[in-house]
Amino acid sequence: MPDLSISIVLYKNNVDQLKQLLNSISITSLSYKLYLIDNSPTDGLRYELKKYLQSEKIEYVFTGKNLGYGAGHNIALKQAMNKTAYHLVLNPDIRFGEGVLEEIFRYMESDHQVGQLIPKVLYPDGGLQYVCKLVPTPVNLF
Repeated sequence: MPDLSISIVLYKNNVDQLKQLLNSISITSLSYKLYLIDNSPTDGLRYELKKYLQSEKIEYVFTGKNLGYGAGHNIALKQAMNKTAYHLVLNPDIRFGEGVLEEIFRYMESDHQVGQLIPKVLYPDGGLQYVCKLVPTPVNLF
């Protein structure tokens, strides 16, 4: 059983950004199953990502229509259900450094009262991104 499953919902994404994210994921020492749910109108990303899709760790699902962000992740969650202890929901435009997934995994393993977490999110220039938390304020939502 993999240490974690990961889902990324796609829709006409920037291929270079997506490749950066896939490279970020590939450096982890954890075992994982990655679900790429493609809501784009065509499956052109399949051909752009051919090198990555050769890995048994990655499953590409082409929906053929824009089901939306939540519905796309639900497809992956249904496939990952009971196959791993943790599921990571990622946006396609992020990247992270070496050891980040391992640190998140260790934290989740150390405190089983934690049901979900969000890491500190930074802009490319290192500035802190204020993302919505448990109960967002009107300012967060705006």
